[in-house]
Amino acid sequence: MSLLDAPSDGEVEEIFKQTWEEEVAGKQRGGSIGRFTFRANLRLGERDLKKRGQLDLFRKTQTLPDYPEAEAAIKAGWNQWLWQECRIEDRESGDTLELNQVLLLYGLRNDQSAEARQERLRRCSNLIEDSKARGEKAFLRKLRHSRAEPPRQRKGYRQCIQLLLANWLIAFWWLMPLKAIASHMARTEGKAQDDFYPNLRQIKTRKSPTDWGRFFYAADPPLIDCINEDNSPAFSKRGKLLLE
Repeated sequence: MSLLDAPSDGEVEEIFKQTWEEEVAGKQRGGSIGRFTFRANLRLGERDLKKRGQLDLFRKTQTLPDYPEAEAAIKAGWNQWLWQECRIEDRESGDTLELNQVLLLYGLRNDQSAEARQERLRRCSNLIEDSKARGEKAFLRKLRHSRAEPPRQRKGYRQCIQLLLANWLIAFWWLMPLKAIASHMARTEGKAQDDFYPNLRQIKTRKSPTDWGRFFYAADPPLIDCINEDNSPAFSKRGKLLLE
């Protein structure tokens, strides 16, 4: 989820549903869950930037010579995240029911309250009934276990990965120094900068077990010094020449 202005549940559902139809369900042989995840999060971010009047700035960043490299790295990062978190390979899958099953189990493991789990199960009732009709015993067994397990707690650098993937491009973080990114994350999350900076350093210096740093390409030198309190970017001298 983007760290920008939080959309309503209805807006999120609409964006994800449209992107799912385009990238997965609408494909004759199934589609790419990796492209779906990347595009859905990008669309959420673009929606927020449009509300802030910063969508034109984002379009300018997309014309920078190294933007394609930054985008390709994030796409690869989402694929890694899908494998690590959901055990989904980014392949052309012909079985969207299986993909939905995996995403349901992932959601249940991460829901932080019984109420949230019940709401997820209610919204996925058709999926569960279809799985019963197909005799998906392994999935139904995992479903029972997921409903009973305690919520998954993320610690250390793992708590940052999804935030970074969702915001690296759309929040202009790939154009900023690491301390400025930590400051922006902390301000938006209502936490201290020290809650993020050590973990960001661990990720970017490639000390994390899965070498996550390779998925977060950064411009050198940075084009944005920091994000101001009013959420406007403070450009470096080079950034002013290229982006103002």
